[in-house]
Amino acid sequence: YDWGTHALDFVGNVVGDRPAEWVIGQVDYREEQVFFGAHNENQAFGQWVYDNGVEGVVSTGVGEDLVPAFFRFEGTEGVLDLEPDEGETDDGDAPDLRWRGHGDDDWHRESIEEGEWTDPIGDAIEHVVDCLETGAEPTLSARNALNSTEIIFGIWESARRRGRVEFPLDIEDN
Repeated sequence: YDWGTHALDFVGNVVGDRPAEWVIGQVDYREEQVFFGAHNENQAFGQWVYDNGVEGVVSTGVGEDLVPAFFRFEGTEGVLDLEPDEGETDDGDAPDLRWRGHGDDDWHRESIEEGEWTDPIGDAIEHVVDCLETGAEPTLSARNALNSTEIIFGIWESARRRGRVEFPLDIEDN
């Protein structure tokens, strides 16, 4: 839960900050694991669908290597991996990005050199100030955060109910 919010926020942004329609998931919490006062799963799996039909899958803990990359995006034209696992390249170094069109035999690779990234905290603050001045909705808005949080809470609720959970969540007994 603690780290997963950032991953789901990122994925949500990629799909256009859409709400999910449903989620199904399972959680293992056999050993207490607390970060910043919040209990976190030892292992979890979740699958959901956004209201635009895009599907998402998350796997944490044992089995988190479900795909050979930190993030994998599959679309109508091909596959994009962000931070592929080590050992997936010929020279032993994992590039930051790799992609392959459907029907392509080989991966295309690109490494983002050190220094090409900007300061994420400073950029976020600058973005929020710009949005205050222009009236635009910030990428880090509460509405967008709620989309990701609802998926996470839905995974826990799905494990509790032992079934698929429809959104929006309407829970009064947990």
